[in-house]
Amino acid sequence: MSQQRSDTNRMDVPAFETDLIDLVDEARSDGVSVAGAYDVRTPRPDEPDYTVEITEVSKRRYPWTERS
Repeated sequence: MSQQRSDTNRMDVPAFETDLIDLVDEARSDGVSVAGAYDVRTPRPDEPDYTVEITEVSKRRYPWTERS
């Protein structure tokens, strides 16, 4: 997962998605069941709080990669 970011190394959407993928992968590798809803609360009263929901989805299947 990414380290603390400075003002010159700000989080963007691709970095957020990569960090989230890495976090879920690391948790699953360590045997953590990640499916569920998680409240993410910020200590800053003027910032919104969020609920993050993780659900299992089917793997994507590409016809050109499947063997007959």
